[in-house]
Amino acid sequence: MTTQAVARGDDRRVRPAVTVVIADNDEAILELVLLDLQLEGYNVLATATSGEAAAELCAQLHPDALVVDQRMPPGPSGLETIERVRAEGTAGVCILYTNYRSAQLQIATKRLGATFVEKGPLQTLRAALQRRFPASETPPRA
Repeated sequence: MTTQAVARGDDRRVRPAVTVVIADNDEAILELVLLDLQLEGYNVLATATSGEAAAELCAQLHPDALVVDQRMPPGPSGLETIERVRAEGTAGVCILYTNYRSAQLQIATKRLGATFVEKGPLQTLRAALQRRFPASETPPRA
């Protein structure tokens, strides 16, 4: 985990930067999530437009968190990507960030030890990350 200095007025602290890989086949959403998380102080290591690429990036970079969409054709779904990353132990926290809203999908996500977050306001994604990386570990909002 890398460290970054975060300045808020006169209050200067050094906190660990939470590293993230983001995967979504919709490039507009990918760019939006990337920008938002960077502005929130997360260290986005890489982005991917497929589950296969996301799993490979996690194997190379070992991020603290993977944020992945459910449907990214062709190739593995978000759940399949999470299952692979979990089996390989290449990302700490996995978040399925999706437009698909079904109880079955939520249950399957939970079974994999991942967090289910519906796409919408980015505050919900930020809140999910903050729950997994409490304020004492996560850079404060600028």
